[in-house]
Amino acid sequence: MSFSALLKNVDLSATPQTQPSPNAPTLQVRNNAGGFVFQITPEKQLDRFLILGTTGGTYYQTSKDLTRENVLSLKDLIHDRGAYVVQRVVEISTEGRARNNDYALFVLAMCMTHGDTFTKAHVNSVLPYVARTGTHIMHFVAFANDMRGWGSCLKKSVARWYNSKSPADLAFQAIKYQSRDKWSQRDLLRLSHPKPTSVEQELVYKYIVKGADEVDLNLLPTIVSAYESAKTADTIELIQLITDFRLSHEMIPTESRSHPAVWRALLPNMGATALIRNLNKMTAVGVIVPLSEASQFVCGRLRDEEWIKKARLHPLQLLTAMKIYASGQGDKGILRWNPDQNVVAALEDAFYISFKSTEPSGKRRFMAIDVSASMNAPLSGAPALTCREAAAVMAMISLRSESNSVIYGFDHTFRDLGITRNDSLAMVIAKTYSTRFSATDCAVPMLHAIVDGLLVDQFEIYTDNETFYGRVHPFEALKAYRISSGIANAKLAVVSMTANEFSIANPTDENMIDLVGFDTHTPAVLSEFASGNL
Repeated sequence: MSFSALLKNVDLSATPQTQPSPNAPTLQVRNNAGGFVFQITPEKQLDRFLILGTTGGTYYQTSKDLTRENVLSLKDLIHDRGAYVVQRVVEISTEGRARNNDYALFVLAMCMTHGDTFTKAHVNSVLPYVARTGTHIMHFVAFANDMRGWGSCLKKSVARWYNSKSPADLAFQAIKYQSRDKWSQRDLLRLSHPKPTSVEQELVYKYIVKGADEVDLNLLPTIVSAYESAKTADTIELIQLITDFRLSHEMIPTESRSHPAVWRALLPNMGATALIRNLNKMTAVGVIVPLSEASQFVCGRLRDEEWIKKARLHPLQLLTAMKIYASGQGDKGILRWNPDQNVVAALEDAFYISFKSTEPSGKRRFMAIDVSASMNAPLSGAPALTCREAAAVMAMISLRSESNSVIYGFDHTFRDLGITRNDSLAMVIAKTYSTRFSATDCAVPMLHAIVDGLLVDQFEIYTDNETFYGRVHPFEALKAYRISSGIANAKLAVVSMTANEFSIANPTDENMIDLVGFDTHTPAVLSEFASGNL
């Protein structure tokens, strides 16, 4: 007998999802697919925007429309609670909870544009904590200049950023991140006019603005003279400069970046993000090969928990890198390489490490992945992944930590994807394509549990909240499950995979919660919620 036929025996005198439920505790809104759901709070939408962003849009919305929706919500929130917005930006950015720091910088620029005097002063004081690199400060200026133009407030914030840097750090930032977004370090210094706090800082400013010919290099941090020497050095000299002064790959001439020996010299001092980004290149030029010292070094780094946490390596960075590296071909099809399978395995280990440590809840948890057509959309900030793939591998974090849990898929029917806790991430991604995709009904996990008599403490639904197909609303299906199973406090955790304004979670039910996909804290929060500690 089919699932639909079994469901006919379930007493659900409720309203279809294409109509607002008369039992909803708050006014429901129509989502982009035509179903009625709950609207999340502006604070929750801020979190989604900061963590997931809007790049690439969704299945139903363009990137432009999704961004506009978030900006309108942010303007109101900044007007009402500007200090809260700034503080939330700092928390999410500094804790490495988001894949891309640009959204944090964008929101700070909005706060400087639309905030009151106190909010703008708050932005001024926290900017160095969010704009941690030369690239970050140029992105921030590009956002702020487009929103409000160059004015005294922006000038003071940029000047403060430069004066917060030591001469050595300032020199490093200046030569590693010389220009971004049509802005250069020279542009920013000339426009912000920071008053140097020391002679050494003043000399670095002079070097940035006027160049090497106008300042005695011997009076500057040693990395500056090494960088200038690298411009004309032969390969042997360049390798020595890299070794002695820890030059990064951005500091060496482009023509030298095809030499394996140069990459071997760069590798030991390579930052985490640079290492991840250059795995493909180092493999293509023959530096990373199976059983090589370089391979062992890279695998050791990728399994070093402290190194990953300190570098704020985000799981999406690692998952995207793993998928592309394992494919042996860049997204534009130009660079090709033979992937080292030991590195692929190390990237997967790093993915799990990158989430906040999770204590098992010991509860019965039903993890349900939305595999409907709308989840085919690329995940914001990670175009190599679909929302469906990302949802599946994220559910694996919880599945691996819980001995009494299951993971299934759904669209408007129940789908057994055949995923087990022993599967590799590559296998999990592959299994998300083992079925055809159709319309979305987020009530299916609870209805399936009713039909099969499953005992579930917590349902966890990974979705874009674009549900519309079912004849019962998800929150009403959970009510029916509680009655049917006798588990009066059965919980529902909704993990949102896009930054839209919708949720299927009832905001007035203390046993329902809405979380953000690929927030590095989400797996731990899911476990805490299941345990009753939230």
